[in-house]
Amino acid sequence: MKIFKSILIISFSLLLIMSNLSCTKEQDSCENVSCQNGGTCLDGICDCPNGFVGEFCEFTSGTFTDTRDNQSYSWVKLKDGKKWMAKNLNYKSTFSYCYDLQENNCDEFGRLYDQSSVLTACPIGWHLPSDEEWKFMIKQYGGHKDDSFDDGLAASNALIYDGYTGFDSLFGGEYYVINPWLPNNWNYKGIHTRSRYWSSTDGTNTNENYTYAFNSNGIISRGLSINTSRAYCRCIEN
Repeated sequence: MKIFKSILIISFSLLLIMSNLSCTKEQDSCENVSCQNGGTCLDGICDCPNGFVGEFCEFTSGTFTDTRDNQSYSWVKLKDGKKWMAKNLNYKSTFSYCYDLQENNCDEFGRLYDQSSVLTACPIGWHLPSDEEWKFMIKQYGGHKDDSFDDGLAASNALIYDGYTGFDSLFGGEYYVINPWLPNNWNYKGIHTRSRYWSSTDGTNTNENYTYAFNSNGIISRGLSINTSRAYCRCIEN
């Protein structure tokens, strides 16, 4: 009987210790979290006030309206010091398309542009990022596949939808041209697994431009796309 009581006392004591440790852990979850710009730490996560986003509320954000069609877009100022659209452009221009030609895809992901239309698609005061602007911005978060030690995983975690930067890249697919001279080599593909973005920089051939692909496997890749391909547009403020 004494042994049984001793076991009960020891078990109860262990439960009390574990409970106290748990409470201490919960109480200390914000100890090393420094929220900026008026953010408040709740359970180890910064709750940011309006106008700020990021893991520690360190990035400013806002909205602007494209006066050409009165569509509103959110923007975020990232580590490169530039204001980037936090939403794919959805301005309807010549040679811009919805994924799979379905209008609801434009509502969710924005429009896909070929190279001839994307160069002038951004509203006044904004422009299509160059290859260097894309590369430098992504490098602030770890770099793309060929410019990092993790295939761009850290940068992907920061820049995908619901990542801590507020950039919110969506996996809206692309219109991919394998070989323009062969039949049935033009396809919509990659919705929910990939999203490709144009840069304004020509490739080694005059019919190619550098693009950046965000993939659901965590890889961000830099490559070349033929100009008749269709990809998304993220504008950057002048």
